[in-house]
Amino acid sequence: MLIATAYAAETTAPVQSALMGWLPILLIFAVFYFFVLRPQTQRAKEHQEMVSGLAKGDQVLTTGGFYGEVIKVIDENKVLLNLADGVEVEFASQSVASVIEKGKAAKKGKAIKKAAKKTSKKK
Repeated sequence: MLIATAYAAETTAPVQSALMGWLPILLIFAVFYFFVLRPQTQRAKEHQEMVSGLAKGDQVLTTGGFYGEVIKVIDENKVLLNLADGVEVEFASQSVASVIEKGKAAKKGKAIKKAAKKTSKKK
C-alpha cells in the first residue's frame, strides 16, 4: 500500500455546564424584565392611581388631545368633562392622559377663557 490508513484522533468536546448554556437566555429575560416589563407595570399602576383619584374640578388632558374640567365622576369607568362653555362630554376615565391641575379651574384656564370671550366680543 502506498498510502497509510489515517485514523482520526479522538477529540473530546469541551464540557459545558448546563448553567452556561442557559445563561444567555436568562440574561435576555432579565434585561427584558428590567427595561420593558417593570417600567410598564409601574406606569400602568401610576395611571390607575391617577384615574381613581379624579375629582370634580380637576383640569385634565385626554388621550384625544382635549383639555377639560371634570364636572362629575359618573362611576369608576366614566367621567363627565366640560370642554367649553355649554359643551359637556362623557369620556371613559381611562382616556384621561394626565391631570393638569387638581382642584378648581386653573388660573391659566380662566385666563384663556377670558381672552376667548374678549376676542368673540370684538367680532
